[in-house]
Amino acid sequence: MTNQNPISEFLFARPLREQTLLAIGGCCIALMLLWLVIVKPIHGLRDEASKTLVRTQQIYAEVDQLAAQLEASRSTGDANTRSSNASMTEIIDVSLRKYGLSIRGIQPGQQGEVFVRLEASPTQSVWQWLYEMEAVVGVKVNELTINPTEKEGWVLLTARLEQAR
Repeated sequence: MTNQNPISEFLFARPLREQTLLAIGGCCIALMLLWLVIVKPIHGLRDEASKTLVRTQQIYAEVDQLAAQLEASRSTGDANTRSSNASMTEIIDVSLRKYGLSIRGIQPGQQGEVFVRLEASPTQSVWQWLYEMEAVVGVKVNELTINPTEKEGWVLLTARLEQAR
């Protein structure tokens, strides 16, 4: 027999029992490669996406809770308890210290606005600080950017704040 394929020649030169064993072994190797190359990585990605989804749902639940608290405090009318003569930077500094947050930078803007950048901070403390700034102190948050950090549960915050008039 003169086949052009050396693998076919090798396979058909063997007895039927060896051909069967080689075919079964080849199928087992193919299944193992399929598992290692396709199925296992997909399961890992699925598990990672599931964990990310749970973290995101927890953050949204915290945001919803804080939003409800903000609406409740606004409706009761006790939202503005800050002293009228305190400067915006003093208000921000005192509030940040209360929650153990560190400021990366503060820059005055136009018409009484202040740009604030925080160091990497725990998400819960950031939400509590924002809640206090709006609901209790009465500072208006005009712009807010929150970015995740590599450390789970920590964020970087940039905000444009304006003192209520």
